[in-house]
Amino acid sequence: MKTLPLHVVTQGDEGRPAIVFLHGFLGSSRDWQSLTGQFAPDYFTLCPDLPGHGQSVGLRYPEDYTMEGAAGQVRQILDAHGIGSCLLVGYSMGGRLALHLAAHHAARFHGALVESARPGLAAPEEQDQRVSQDEIRAAEIESGDFAAFLDRWYRQPLFETLAQQPGRIEALIKSRSGNAPSELARSLRAMGAGRQASLWPELPALTVPILAVAGADDRKFAPIAQQMAGLSPSVEAAIVADAGHNVHLEQPEDFARVLEGFARRVLT
Repeated sequence: MKTLPLHVVTQGDEGRPAIVFLHGFLGSSRDWQSLTGQFAPDYFTLCPDLPGHGQSVGLRYPEDYTMEGAAGQVRQILDAHGIGSCLLVGYSMGGRLALHLAAHHAARFHGALVESARPGLAAPEEQDQRVSQDEIRAAEIESGDFAAFLDRWYRQPLFETLAQQPGRIEALIKSRSGNAPSELARSLRAMGAGRQASLWPELPALTVPILAVAGADDRKFAPIAQQMAGLSPSVEAAIVADAGHNVHLEQPEDFARVLEGFARRVLT
């Protein structure tokens, strides 16, 4: 197999139906380890480190760090393993990537489960504001106090349900600290939500089945999941009780059940 630009962790038999897991910003392939272990007996799972994360560093900048660049690298992974079509699972940033792939390369995917993700920002002024915000965050990452940035990031209201679980934020900060700050800044500048072309107008014409998963306590993304479902017959919303933004971490058993049901529906 030729050398791939992204580091990939695989489990299971390559002859079985494939599921590709795409992590969120600050994460890595390790985020999915406990979940993929449950699915490996029946599926072939692939977990790449997305550009600027984990071991996928030192790529061509900016082209390899953009949404289009990351999408091309995921397709290279599929080609390298002889996978014609698969199921995508993406969280947050990885969910945005999954939606991009489903919208622009529909023939390669049986379906996409997108967790706490949206199809970009609808208005140009929103995009510009987010680009400016992400530039400030990228500069903070590069400032030399990465631990302080991580603490501020996970103290955002978006992650308030995680903060209610003792030790959860501290464990996340420890796991994220292994990433290279300069690489994360590159990812934020090139693949942040403000840089992504809006997919909202494309939702009604989607042909790939999409399951939009969100936590019931996520006041931002639960309504977005329902809004997406209302715009497209290909999109279904699944709202998980007692969970916030990171459903697969906060309610892993419920998330696994939702994924298993969707996988059986679209892969068999």
